Amino acid sequence: MAAVRFRGVHKRFGLVSAVEELDLEIDDGEFLVVVGPSGCGKSTTLRMLAGLERPSNGLISIGDRVVNLVSPKSRDVAVVFQNYALYPHMTVYDNLSFGMRIRHEPREHIRRQVADVAQQLGLSALLDRKPAALSGGERQRVAVGRALLRRPQVFLMDEPLSNLDATLRVHMRGELSRLHARVGTTTFYVTHDQIEAMTLGDRIAVMRAGRLQQVASPETLYDEPVNMFVAGFIGAPRMNFLPARVTVTDGRPCLDVLSIRLDVTGVALDSASLRSERVVLGIRPEDVRWSREAPPPSWPRLRGVVEIIEPVGAETYVTVQVEYARLLARFPPRTGLRPGEQVELALDQTRIHVFDAETEQAVPRLPASALAPSQ
Repeated sequence: MAAVRFRGVHKRFGLVSAVEELDLEIDDGEFLVVVGPSGCGKSTTLRMLAGLERPSNGLISIGDRVVNLVSPKSRDVAVVFQNYALYPHMTVYDNLSFGMRIRHEPREHIRRQVADVAQQLGLSALLDRKPAALSGGERQRVAVGRALLRRPQVFLMDEPLSNLDATLRVHMRGELSRLHARVGTTTFYVTHDQIEAMTLGDRIAVMRAGRLQQVASPETLYDEPVNMFVAGFIGAPRMNFLPARVTVTDGRPCLDVLSIRLDVTGVALDSASLRSERVVLGIRPEDVRWSREAPPPSWPRLRGVVEIIEPVGAETYVTVQVEYARLLARFPPRTGLRPGEQVELALDQTRIHVFDAETEQAVPRLPASALAPSQ
C-alpha cells in the first residue's frame, strides 16, 4: 500500500484544459472517491494516475516515487474499468489468474490465491463459466477479484457499478466497503453518483470543470459545503436555493427571504466577508417541514400551493410553490395531499446555508465568542 499525491497537476488536450492546478493527497489505506458531473476531469485524473495519460504539468507520486515517466505496468496499480474488460474466451478462473500466469508464478500458488479470492467474492461455484454466462454483478466481482490478485499498492476504480441495476448497485456498494475494510489497500474511486460517493468514501473529492472544489469527509461535505456547486451536488434530493438579502434588526443579522425575515444570529454569519448584501439562502428538503408535523414554534412559516408529490416509501417529497419560488420539502408518507392544495411549511433556520450571490462561495461563520455583546 502507498499514499498518492498530485502536486500542481494540469492536463490539456490541445486548447482544452481537462484538469487544472490539481493538488490532492490520498493517505495510505484510504478509500478516496472522486465525484463530479460528466466532463469534470475525474476519469482523466484516474487515467493520469494509472499512467494511461501523461500530465501536461505537475507531479504525481505513489509512495515516495514520482511516477510521471513510469510505464503503467511498472506503477504497481490495478484498474477496475466501467466495462469490466474480461477476456470473453476465458473462464472465470483463467480471467482471475491471468496476471499471475503471465508473471510465471507457481501453479499451486496461483490455485490457492484464486480459490481464496473466489471464496471472498462468492465466485467459487462460477470458476468454470465464461463471462457470457455471468450476470452483470458476477462480472463486476470477477473484475474486482482480478485486481485483488494483482496485490497492488493502489486500486483504481472507474465507475465500476454504473452498468448495474439499482438493487445490485446497492448490494455491490456494501461488498466493496467490506472488501476495503478487509484488504485495506489505498483506493482511488471515480463516480458521477453522489450517493455512491457518500456511502463508500472515507473522504470525497468534488470536481467541477477540471478544478477541485472541496475534499472532505461525507459528513463535512453535506454539512459544510464550501460553495453552491458542492451544496447542490451533494445530497439527494438537492438543496433548495432562494435569493435573499442581509439586513440588521436590533443589532442582529437577519435574512429577508420571500415574505419572511430570518434571525440568523445562531448561524453566526461573517457579514463583513460579503461583497454585497445579496446572498443565496440554501436549505435542504429535510429542514423544510409540514406544519402538521408540529415543528418548534420558533421556526418561521411560509404558505404555498402543492405542485408535485413524490412518494418514495418511508417519506414523501413535495414541491410547493411559495410566492415566486419553489421549495422541495420532506413530508411523512401517505399525506393524502393532492396538487393544488395549500400547505404551511416551517423552516429550520438553524440549518440554513448562506452563499455570496456574486462569488457563490459559502459565507464564513463567526466563532461564538464573536457574537458576545461588548461590556
